[in-house]
Amino acid sequence: MLLAQRKGTTLGCTLLICGITIGVGMLGLPVATASAGFWPSLIAYFLCWIFMMATGWLMLEACQHLPKESNYISITRHLLGKGASALCWALYLFLLICLMVAHMAAAGQIIGIAAGEHLLYWQGVALFVVVLWPVIGVGAALVDRINLLLMVALLLTFLLFVISTVGHVNTKLLAYRQWSQSLSAIPIIFTAFGYQILIPSLLSYAHGNVRVVRRAIFWGTAIPLAIYIVWQFLISGIVPQELLKSARLNGVSAVTPLSDLLHHPFLQTVGNLFALLTLTTSYLGITLGFVDFLADGLKLSRRGLPRFWICCAIFLLPAAISLVDPALFLTALGVAGGYGVALLSGLLPIAMIWNVRYGKRANKIPYQLAGGKAMLLIMLAFTLLVVLLETI
Repeated sequence: MLLAQRKGTTLGCTLLICGITIGVGMLGLPVATASAGFWPSLIAYFLCWIFMMATGWLMLEACQHLPKESNYISITRHLLGKGASALCWALYLFLLICLMVAHMAAAGQIIGIAAGEHLLYWQGVALFVVVLWPVIGVGAALVDRINLLLMVALLLTFLLFVISTVGHVNTKLLAYRQWSQSLSAIPIIFTAFGYQILIPSLLSYAHGNVRVVRRAIFWGTAIPLAIYIVWQFLISGIVPQELLKSARLNGVSAVTPLSDLLHHPFLQTVGNLFALLTLTTSYLGITLGFVDFLADGLKLSRRGLPRFWICCAIFLLPAAISLVDPALFLTALGVAGGYGVALLSGLLPIAMIWNVRYGKRANKIPYQLAGGKAMLLIMLAFTLLVVLLETI
């Protein structure tokens, strides 16, 4: 009961955003940007970070128009109408299923690599699900506590990984650049900065404290950006372009070519542990938001037996899909970012804020993002660009 009544802090909310952000998308970034090279990929990172931070603030502004514990469905219906609410349903289910399939596929691969020949791919997927299911079943407060421990372990493991591998970096590999290819990776970069689905849950958890969540959005995205840059530096400087491009064709994460190249058992263990921790923290945040979304949309209780049945749905279906083909990892990430994240976390918040600021619903809720109509139109154009890139 004390856990359930605990109030979210800036640190706790920041780490939850970090947890959902530093995840499966990160493992695919060096592979997705292999054709562009190190420096062009950094420009794409900064553009996507600024955009995704801004859309997070827009979503925070939108959340203030409804009572505590409202979620995406209720907010969209209230601000944009029933048609947009139906679209939100479809996009949210599509995005979350794609993301969970990508997480489970990557987890099955990594657990299989770490265990050698002792565990098959499907056994790795099953183990990942069985361990995390009870945590989500309890609720946000327990996820916060466990996420804090996992984030500390993740950061320590990442630091150890950096110290252990930085000596293997070949700066000549970092010189490769193809600026024209930098746009092709943006859909997956979008996925790597996707966290907006968690904002309604965070605002409820912070007892409506907008300042806490606003600060958490900045720090919760800035920390992953710094980690992504270091991760990109290490992978791009260690793994040759040919191996990264081959990994992209085979639909596997950056951990696979790194493990194949580094034959040092300690480095392989640290790399696999870091990858597994990133998957776990991200998966916890995504499933927490998914449970709240379904409970809100279906008008079910977030506790007790209804929560159990919701957990059954969100764990079992993606697990079954991920077992079809381990190479679904990159495909699921690209589709999730190019369509799901771009439309759900980009287009919808922009449309909602445009409607409440300049439509008939105009009100005096404080703006969370400056720039007026020009800023919203620029963000809309960028969203449509990402959808176009994934389509072509």
